[in-house]
Amino acid sequence: MESLSDLLSHQAHRIWRGQDQRPVGPLIASGFRELDSAIGGGWPTGSLVEILTMGGGLGISNLLLPVLATLTQAGKAIAWIPGDDQPYPPTLRQAGIELSRILITSSQDHHQRLWAAEQCLRSSACGAVVLTETRTITDPMLRRLKLAASASDAIMFLLRSESVAEQPSPASVRIRVRSAAFALKQREITILKGAHPPRSLVLDLDARG
Repeated sequence: MESLSDLLSHQAHRIWRGQDQRPVGPLIASGFRELDSAIGGGWPTGSLVEILTMGGGLGISNLLLPVLATLTQAGKAIAWIPGDDQPYPPTLRQAGIELSRILITSSQDHHQRLWAAEQCLRSSACGAVVLTETRTITDPMLRRLKLAASASDAIMFLLRSESVAEQPSPASVRIRVRSAAFALKQREITILKGAHPPRSLVLDLDARG
């Protein structure tokens, strides 16, 4: 049986310690240098990432496309469970996403959608799951999704309404996305969790790198 010190050493990327400021573990570049710098180097794998917006399309538009392209090009599948923000194949293809590796589930039943997200994570076949959900998600369910992501080293991208911003969440990274004033291609990003101290930045969606 491993000692506690050995466990902490060998499984460090799966363990959060109270003094840690950011998730520790493998990271995948977001495709935006400024965002990567703000969240500690990129999206943390094996974790839950919450993106809070006033509308699902605003959060997903261009922001997640680079990382989804990276994952599909590496041979990973993406499970996509949208709400009204249906993915547009030409946009995905233009972003470099391999459409053959995208699985879209169109169920509108709240419990079925959460169950599908968890099962996709536990399958170990998916590099990421993208779920838009405007209904209430209980803390135990959020923790189940995070645990399932951790077990398969996948990323659970959960798009929720910004109305839940004041509620606690087990997410490793939590950001709020709003349109920047008078700039169609810019987004105001507020990092609510995953940066220390919390900070805001304006992200140019055309300035990938």
